[in-house]
Amino acid sequence: MNDKELEEFLLKSGLLSKDALSGAIADTYKLKRSLEEVIVDSNLLPRSVLYETIAKDRGFSYINLA
Repeated sequence: MNDKELEEFLLKSGLLSKDALSGAIADTYKLKRSLEEVIVDSNLLPRSVLYETIAKDRGFSYINLA
């Protein structure tokens, strides 16, 4: 999933507000990092929540192996 697809998914799912997402997108350019990295590293969402929500949307079960 590229950054644009992740952006659309996060808006559709309601996991992040539009304002929080806009700030994260701006940070991707400043930090030269992916949207996923910025969201997780900025503690906007735990990695497990992000991955579990994506998995459910795609029809898969999420198993946290950590």
